[in-house]
Amino acid sequence: MARIAFLTRVIDEAGNALGGSPTEVRLWDDFGATVAATVTDDAAGGTTIAQPMTPNAGTQTTLAVTTGTGDTTLTVASTAGFAVGQLIPIYDGTNTRYRFIRSILAGPPRLTIDSAIGVVFSNTNTAVGNPDMLGVIAGYVADTSFHYIQTKDVASTRVMPPTLIPTFIASVSSIAVLEEGGAVGNRPTLNFIGPLVTATDNAPSTRVDITVATPTAPGASAVGDTQATGTTSTVAAADHRHAREAFAALVAFAYAAANGSATTLPRSDHNHGLALTTAQAALSGDVAMATAGTWYDGPSVSLAAGTWIVIATVDVQSGDPVANNPCAIFARLWDGTTTWESGEQYMFRGGVAGNKMGTITLKAVITLGGTTTVKASCTSSHNTGNIKAALSAGGVGNNASQITAVRIA
Repeated sequence: MARIAFLTRVIDEAGNALGGSPTEVRLWDDFGATVAATVTDDAAGGTTIAQPMTPNAGTQTTLAVTTGTGDTTLTVASTAGFAVGQLIPIYDGTNTRYRFIRSILAGPPRLTIDSAIGVVFSNTNTAVGNPDMLGVIAGYVADTSFHYIQTKDVASTRVMPPTLIPTFIASVSSIAVLEEGGAVGNRPTLNFIGPLVTATDNAPSTRVDITVATPTAPGASAVGDTQATGTTSTVAAADHRHAREAFAALVAFAYAAANGSATTLPRSDHNHGLALTTAQAALSGDVAMATAGTWYDGPSVSLAAGTWIVIATVDVQSGDPVANNPCAIFARLWDGTTTWESGEQYMFRGGVAGNKMGTITLKAVITLGGTTTVKASCTSSHNTGNIKAALSAGGVGNNASQITAVRIA
């Protein structure tokens, strides 16, 4: 059984609408007016409208307090002329909502209604009720039979004969079945086929429920998934889409190779940043080599554990200014114990007295197990030499003797 809405206007023999307390209305399930109908103010049948009902008097008042969308109580200027069970309009010039009155309250005057108003109605321009509703009664009744309305004039106690309200939905012997708008046939029995449609007899509600599988949320795919037919009996909406792994933020090149464990994809135009650790130092002043054959430290850097490319250049001034005397300078790249590379240079200044200058470059790939100071050290075959911070002539800044390291692993 379902409940069906009805709305009618009560009139007299001359066609005039009758409304307000001078008139009473009752609804019956039978023409003999012996079985009272159950009238509710909603299709669910939750709240019964008491009989006899009072037809709408055509009363109109104004809203006194602005509503919220969820309000089920209207504060009005006056409740005079309204009755419980009446259907009333609420109108602000733009929006109209119809609601049943469930109760009438005082102090301040209020009308409670059957459901949330759903609109913000302002107290400056909203009318509650309307003269055009004069004589109207409305509600919901069962659709299993016809119903009859009977009107009574309270003052004279005169009762009008029952009038039919066609609310009965008769059963049919066959149903016209269409597919995509085209006729298939007329049959009293329908057969639903397929795993996505389920028919269940709902005896308490005297109906058969047909349930069509609802679209489910698509599953996410992952990198490396293989195709699969699937086994679920659910449907996918025509415009569905599967979630995919998001593009990843790229990381800089690491020192060691690794397969990684992320399940994200790089974009086709991605670039990896090259984040290299470097160290560099230069002499800030000359280093005197007072004694021949003694090693003196030049530029140095402190390096962390790892594998490094190290390049050092030293500019050395010999300690022998005598013309035509040969002189030798020596250099090595080391940590004070282990020497990774060494070099030497022999110099001769023919016929002219003056300092003899030479440059040696050292380079090596070294692997360190912990933090280590790596340095370039020098010695000479003569006393009173120097490791130069800047060139003896034409130099620009202290960059003649320096060391540079780049970590590669």
